[in-house]
Amino acid sequence: RQMGRSGAESIDDLFFRLLLSNPNNFFVAGNSNYQEGAATAFGSTALTNAKTLFRKQKAGPGTKAKDQKPINVRPKFLVVPVEIETDAELLMGSAQLMIDASGSPTKIPVDNPHRNKYEVVSAPHLSDTYYAGASAKAWYLFADPQLLPAFEIVFLNGRQTPVIERVEAPPNTLGMGFRGYIDVGVKEQDPRGAVKMKGE
Repeated sequence: RQMGRSGAESIDDLFFRLLLSNPNNFFVAGNSNYQEGAATAFGSTALTNAKTLFRKQKAGPGTKAKDQKPINVRPKFLVVPVEIETDAELLMGSAQLMIDASGSPTKIPVDNPHRNKYEVVSAPHLSDTYYAGASAKAWYLFADPQLLPAFEIVFLNGRQTPVIERVEAPPNTLGMGFRGYIDVGVKEQDPRGAVKMKGE
C-alpha cells in the first residue's frame, strides 16, 4: 500500500516541480496568462481579473486574422496554496459578498458571482520551500484538461498505477523483498490553459 502511495506522490512531485519552475517562460505577461502586483492578492476583484484574463485568450499563436479570435474556454479549477484555501472556499461558497473599503460606503451585492463557479484545489506543494519557486500567495486558474490541457501527464503504455514486483532477497538474508516503480512523465503543453496570479 505504501509503494502505491509513493507512486502517486512521485507524480505530484514531478508536476509541482515543473509548474513552479515556470518552464520555458510558460507564465509570462506575453502569453496573456500572468499578472503580478498588489491587485493580484487573492480576493473577489482579483479573481474577476484572473477570469477576464483567462476568457480573453486568443486562438493564436500566429498573426493572421483567424488567430486573433477568442477561443472561449472557461476556467474550471481554482488552484491555491493551503494558506488561502479557506478564503477560496469561502468565496466559492458564500451567497453574498460584503465589500468594505476605507472612505467608501460598504457595498452588499445581491449575489456572489463567483459562487460555486470553480472547483477549489489546494496543494501544500505550492508554498512549501522544498520546491524552488514556491509561494504562499500565488494562485492559479486552470481549464478543464479535457478541453485545453495546460500540462500533460503521460504514462508508459497507459498504465497509471505503480508496478509492484517481488524480488529475491540476497543469499545472506532470510525473507523476501519487493520493489515498486512507475513510468511517468510531465510536460507543459498550452499556456492558454492556465492563468497565474502572483498574489503580491
